[in-house]
This record gives sequence, structure tokens and C-alpha cells, in this order.
Amino acid sequence: FLHCMDNKTAVSIGIVAYNEEKNLGKLIEQVLAQVGINIKELLLISDGSTDGTNKIIDHYRLKDPRIRHFIFAKREGKYRGVNVFLQEAASPILILCSADIMFANNALSKLCEPFSDEKNIMSIARPIAINDRGPLGKCIQLNWDIHHILATIRPKGTELLAFRKTTIQIPKTTVDEEYLLALLSKEGNAIYSDTVCFFNKGPTKFSEFISQIRRNCTGHLFLIKETGYVPITAQSWTCVRQALLSAKKYKFAVFLFLFLQCIGRSMGFFDYMGGKKDVCWSMALSTKDLTSMAQFPLELPMPRIEKNTEIKSLKTTSTLISVDD
Repeated sequence: FLHCMDNKTAVSIGIVAYNEEKNLGKLIEQVLAQVGINIKELLLISDGSTDGTNKIIDHYRLKDPRIRHFIFAKREGKYRGVNVFLQEAASPILILCSADIMFANNALSKLCEPFSDEKNIMSIARPIAINDRGPLGKCIQLNWDIHHILATIRPKGTELLAFRKTTIQIPKTTVDEEYLLALLSKEGNAIYSDTVCFFNKGPTKFSEFISQIRRNCTGHLFLIKETGYVPITAQSWTCVRQALLSAKKYKFAVFLFLFLQCIGRSMGFFDYMGGKKDVCWSMALSTKDLTSMAQFPLELPMPRIEKNTEIKSLKTTSTLISVDD
């Protein structure tokens, strides 16, 4: 019976990176500076990086004996790095963290608090975008608002999540966190820890945003086919309804958002029909500069969800609901 709140339970943290030299060093320092948590090891996995990522990993692994590194000679896809982490991590609690995010120095300890209940197998953090309020920036903000509201109904995978040690491996996929959720939630409850926030940057180019939508749609459709698990954000009409309910706040940006979603999901559907799994996708370069995060303090007030929204845990079966796509 694991209690992460007592600061004694060992935790392994995994970061899979591909050409993340702009943010990786700052993220490693944030991880190592976490308070209230017993970090046994930090596994840094470079997926065939060709920039300065490997040098950054070498620099930090020589400074801290808890750091273990795995360097792929060529790019194989994030899912492969996730599987190495799942196989190599030795602690009873694992935390999977994307390389292009930032968070407060108490975020990981808070993320692990749900494991005081042995029925909980996964804890999922809330993403918040730092994009400006231009037309595309509003679409990015609306996208994460919709994801947040839907996650309070049924949790969904994000770029920062913690879970109990497992022997599973995920197949080739473009939605690795969602795949992990689909498999692990058969064994226990997944908790949306909405007060634990991390910050990322959405695309600043329309083409990159459409590519993200396309990739996620394809990954969701393959996930549904292979497991029967339906991510709540894969239900198109559910997202459309929630977007329209946000019209008062986002005004005409809602219609731009729906237009971009229509394009991206249509392209993703055709990729799926053609059997295309692009696990080595082109990077959205505009999402990699998080220098504006320097304005945030080390300890952040964690925003809570709306008062009238009920948080629900998740224990899935092999069939949940039919897909609306």
C-alpha cells in the first residue's frame, strides 16, 4: 500500500526528448528541484536527437547520480522511448513528463497525492497554454479549456501524468499518454488532478495546429480500433457542443476553432483509413520556446475547476461508448 504523501515512496521520472535543446535543461533543473517527493531516478531518453539535446543530457548526468540516460542512434518515435522508461524504471511510482513543459516546484508531489488510495492507479495533471490572445492563441486556449471541462467528466491523458509501476508496453502510436490511460485504467481508477497544473505552448502557426489535430485524430481512431477505448476528446460532437457553449467567452474564435478542427480531423480520418501511423512526426517548432515562463514564480497557486463541475474517477471496461466521428 503506497503513500506518496509521506515523502518516502520512491518515484522514477521519465522524459523522452527529440531535439529539445531549448527547454530540456530548464526542465531537468525543475525536476531535480522538486520538493516533498523522493526522486529515486530520472531517466532521460533521447529519441535520435540531432541538436544539442544529447550534450545537455551528458552535462546533467555527470552532475547527479540519479540520472540515467538512453540515447537512440536514430529516431524511432516517442512510444519507443516511453516503453524503455516503462521497462527500465525501478520505482513503485512512475511519472512521465514531456520535454516541452514547465511546472511549479511542488507539482510532482501534489500529482502523487492520489496514490494514498490503493484503488487509484493514475494521476493526471492539467495543461495550461501560455499562448497570446491572438486569433490562433484563442483557439489554443479554447482547445485546452474544452479538454479541461471534458476531463472533469472522464479523465484524458496529458503530457504530465503519474502511475503505478506496470509491465505493460504500448504499441506504435501517436497518442502515447492516452494509450497508457486506456490500458492502465482497466486495473484501477484514473484521477484528474486538476489542481496540479503544467504549462506548455501551443503552435503559433495554423499549419502546425492542424497537424497536431490530424495526428491526434489518427492516433485516437487506431486506439479505438485496437482497444475499444474511446477518449472523450475523440467524440467530435461532444467537442463541438462544448465549443459552442464557450461562444460567449471566445466569440468568433469558436468558429475558427471548429473550422480548423474540421480540417485536421478530416485529414486524420483519411490517414487512418489509409493505415498511416506517423510516429515520427514533424516537430511543431513554434511550441518549443518557453522563455516567457520565466515570469512565473516557483510555487504557483493551483486553479480549481468550476464549482458546479463534478470530478469523476475512471474505471473503464473494454467498451465505453461509440465514437461520434
